[in-house]
Amino acid sequence: TLELRSLPKKLLIIGGGIIGLEMGTVYSTLGARLDVVEMLDGLMLGADRDLVAVWQKFNAGRFDKVMLKSKTTKAEATKEGIRISIEGQEPKLYDAVLVSVGRVPNGRNIGAEKTGVAVDERGFIPVDTQMRTGVPHIHAIGDIAGNPMLAHKAVHEGHVAAEAAAGLKSHFDARVVPSVAYTDPEIAWVGITEEEAKKA
Repeated sequence: TLELRSLPKKLLIIGGGIIGLEMGTVYSTLGARLDVVEMLDGLMLGADRDLVAVWQKFNAGRFDKVMLKSKTTKAEATKEGIRISIEGQEPKLYDAVLVSVGRVPNGRNIGAEKTGVAVDERGFIPVDTQMRTGVPHIHAIGDIAGNPMLAHKAVHEGHVAAEAAAGLKSHFDARVVPSVAYTDPEIAWVGITEEEAKKA
């Protein structure tokens, strides 16, 4: 996504999650106009809605169109640009399209099962609190070890795994893991959201 030959004047982001909007912030800052298409009913789901509302108000000028509960049905390369069809709308041309949906762990793609390590149906490798897999001398950290898929969580898990491998009694026992969206403005939160608290 960072190796485009030229700056797109008109960029479509497919997926209104954190990663897509972080990249949208970069390209918008460089001068691109943005549209976002998101299948669900909100942007940055997982973040508290009050935080996202402030972010959306601050960023309204970056976007020409935010299409919630919408689905991209077709993408076609033409001489004029990329023709995108969105359900219920006329096709529209874009200079570039950023697809930011469907992030999954890659546990099934690294041959872990050949070592005897279990990989679940979603691609995660189950670990204990010392980051040990079912094979005691093999540890797993980061995205393949479970949600949330965040680098700072992986770093802490790495420290625990290294210490456990060295015979120390280290455990990963984080009750909450801070989250952040590197947008402008940045959004950060920790713990459950208001919506999650209401459901509980």
